[in-house]
Amino acid sequence: LLVRCVFNAPDTGEEARPEHVSESVGQASAYRLGEATRRSASAPSVRQDVPASAVGRSVLGSTVGQGVLASTARPSALAPAPLTDPDTTMSYTSLTELERCGYRYYLERVLRLPENRAAAQAAGPDQDDGGIEARARGTIVHALLESVDFARRPQPLSAQDVGRVARQIGASIGADEREEIAALIARALIAEPALRLRTARRARREHPFAFSLGATEPLVTGVLDLIVEQPDGSSLIVDYKSDRLVGGEDLEQLVQRDYGFQRLLYALAAIEDGAHEVEVAHWFLERPDRWVAVRFVSGERDGLREQLLARVARVRARGFAVTKAPHRRICLTCPARGGLCSWGETHTMRARSATLEFDE
Repeated sequence: LLVRCVFNAPDTGEEARPEHVSESVGQASAYRLGEATRRSASAPSVRQDVPASAVGRSVLGSTVGQGVLASTARPSALAPAPLTDPDTTMSYTSLTELERCGYRYYLERVLRLPENRAAAQAAGPDQDDGGIEARARGTIVHALLESVDFARRPQPLSAQDVGRVARQIGASIGADEREEIAALIARALIAEPALRLRTARRARREHPFAFSLGATEPLVTGVLDLIVEQPDGSSLIVDYKSDRLVGGEDLEQLVQRDYGFQRLLYALAAIEDGAHEVEVAHWFLERPDRWVAVRFVSGERDGLREQLLARVARVRARGFAVTKAPHRRICLTCPARGGLCSWGETHTMRARSATLEFDE
């Protein structure tokens, strides 16, 4: 069976070029139109112009899931804006995913398609592509640091400690990577930021928060890696970053580009909780001697809320549109890469932009 179609083409002003999809008729789709819409009452309506007989195992060799019906994977232009139901919540993670690529968000969050685990595994442990391996590494590092009491001069963690946590989360890592993570944390525990944390009080680890940006807005939710009270009475939020850094990358620009949204959300969360002043610090453990930090005061509450509302509004306005700036970090493990997505491998596997502004 030969299917000729284009999926979710980016609005570039150019005529979209159809892709050729060669598929053998296979088992029934796990994501047929009716089943996909039953999964989410708010899911966008989809085209129904592809017959059920066209269902195959995959699309253009991608690991989208067996027999995904191509028409179901295309959001309708009439679909309601995402994250608008005031009776639900929206997390920092979901907002960030939607901002990076609305189409990938739709496939994974609405249709529940799994990401491409094989692509992440093929990338290897030396690639920080935001995929399975990078997240597993981050989860292990965060779990280990959650057990650290900086006020009590913590002892270095061993490779055996790393292995124990890896087994608890079901991750498989080799001896070299266990040693690497243990050394990463050991360097951080003797760095200047760790010494500063020894003087802090009232440490709260993995601290959840929830607040509203407005009466008709969903609750914003998240979890802080660490929040403490500093000697001057102000709050300090520390977010651990296990990112693999390349060369002499400017960390301030990296935070502004990749974690600016997070910085604003965390600052407002603390202020809404009663903090008169809060410092939000991103601590990149591969360069542990200093963190990237900015201070906010309670008088900035309204300004922070306006910035966040404006950013959320832009994200909603784009809806489920495919990203206009694809790159490897966003696209490597996307279930649409190499098949459903309108971008080809030349774009989806390129290096990320080095510009200061968010890639879109």
